Amino acid sequence: MKNISIDGLPRKILNESNDWTGIYVSRSMVLPLFRESEDGYLPGLAETTEKLGNDTWKVSLNAEMMNSANVDAGTILHSWMQLATAKTGMSSLLKVLQRVKVDGKRSLILHTSMQINDMQSYLAHPLLGIIPEKQNVNYGSNSMTAQGSSGSKITFQYYKDFNAALRSYSKGNLDSITGIGIPSQTWKKLCENGKNRIFNTNLNIAIKIPPKYSSLKNELMGLRYDALEDLTHNQLESMSYHNPPHKDGCDDELWLTYPDYPPNQEVCTWLASQMLNDYGIRIHCQKISYDDYLMGSIRSDNVLQFLIEADPWASAESMNLIFNNYCDHMNTSDDASLETASSTHLNLARVNKEGILRIGKMRGLKITRLSHVSIPHSGWIGWDDDLFY
Repeated sequence: MKNISIDGLPRKILNESNDWTGIYVSRSMVLPLFRESEDGYLPGLAETTEKLGNDTWKVSLNAEMMNSANVDAGTILHSWMQLATAKTGMSSLLKVLQRVKVDGKRSLILHTSMQINDMQSYLAHPLLGIIPEKQNVNYGSNSMTAQGSSGSKITFQYYKDFNAALRSYSKGNLDSITGIGIPSQTWKKLCENGKNRIFNTNLNIAIKIPPKYSSLKNELMGLRYDALEDLTHNQLESMSYHNPPHKDGCDDELWLTYPDYPPNQEVCTWLASQMLNDYGIRIHCQKISYDDYLMGSIRSDNVLQFLIEADPWASAESMNLIFNNYCDHMNTSDDASLETASSTHLNLARVNKEGILRIGKMRGLKITRLSHVSIPHSGWIGWDDDLFY
């Protein structure tokens, strides 16, 4: 049995996942094709990828893993077909694939609809692994228990207070802590402990500007977001923009909503104070529940939204994938002309087109007693990967 803390229990998991947390939990329940690591990708069920042409790849499976898990290339194709019929935005992952052919029991031939240079990054997405058709998930009042990738029972225990989770970990009641979204002072102390590894993620924080106030993008891009790195003790990696021409101020009553977990309140409070000090624009900050955040239930012409955006997969190439606008906020631009654009240009295009301005990326801490845990940039940690060691 493995016990992991989590700051929110997902409503839906596996093929039905509709937010980052659902995929995070699912990662420890699926058999991944490849596994993310700090320096690249490690074999999972698959051992190699070979580029046969600009839009054609061969994926070869590991015979030992296939036999152990009793799966083959056809099993993977069947799992992808199940994902294709899922009623969430996650089926958009398969837009990358134009055609898939089973090439014997040990290999697949993939024809892609867009050029991908980092195929292993794409195939490391948890929902492209083997998803068990029958997974008995037991829910408690503040927990969920399922069978892990290697067969162990794994329990995700919900803690609203991160410090309460940390105390439980210190007592030996938890094996690992989800180390993303930590109170800043606690983060500072934990970073001083050499046992806890800091890692970068591709979890972006962004501000969504309502269409009525689209001109506020100029003031928002003019703020010095590098100050957030000191404010959060480097829990955030900031983004910067060239100072655009500033517009006139705004006297309307504006609000900024944010989901109730750290360091969102600190970031939003800082942003509101800077908008007032620099431009005389008053923005009121409003804390909302995670459920309200996912459902997008608090929307109005005068409400800006604080978003956590996860790119479709860890590679920068993933930003080119067309994602439907969905409550998981995992959408990216749908402008085909941006396929080769840099991330900075893409961010500028998105704020102009969609009113979404990315201002930084989250960092995480690896806090665990478990031996076989790698560091993923997506943040989707596999807590039960013992099978691969």
